[in-house]
Amino acid sequence: MTDRKLLKLLWSVGLFLAPTLFMRPTKDRWIVFLFNAFLNTYIDNYLVASKRLKYPNRLKSVKKLSNGSVLYDSLLCPLMTTWYYIATRHVKKISKFLFITFLFVLPQLIFELLLEKYTEIIKYKKGWKWYHSFFTISFIKIFVRGFIQMINKASQINS
Repeated sequence: MTDRKLLKLLWSVGLFLAPTLFMRPTKDRWIVFLFNAFLNTYIDNYLVASKRLKYPNRLKSVKKLSNGSVLYDSLLCPLMTTWYYIATRHVKKISKFLFITFLFVLPQLIFELLLEKYTEIIKYKKGWKWYHSFFTISFIKIFVRGFIQMINKASQINS
């Protein structure tokens, strides 16, 4: 399968799965999705500008939008992060929380490593390694969840 066909397939899968998040729409889900997309885009553009990551093959229609991966930054990762938020929003025990975080980050990391090794969709540069991706993905998910919980607590206090 060529890189372009794989990218089109991933866009299709992402767009097909997106409505599942919003069948029971809540403000939390929208905020998680949009905030994660914003953070991903900002961080990814920084990593591309600092030449740590490169995206040699991208669809022409999205090249003008961002130097990073619009597919990952604006669709696939926000979907995963929103599902992650749904799965962890009521978890109080830190060990269970970290385990669920690991379960959500691991498939993303494995998929990214396979893309990096076997395609020209993403390439690591300047010493970027798998563990950088692991910690970045984990940190962003935890940060977004914490941010949304702060918003929820603030809105409860003000109510």
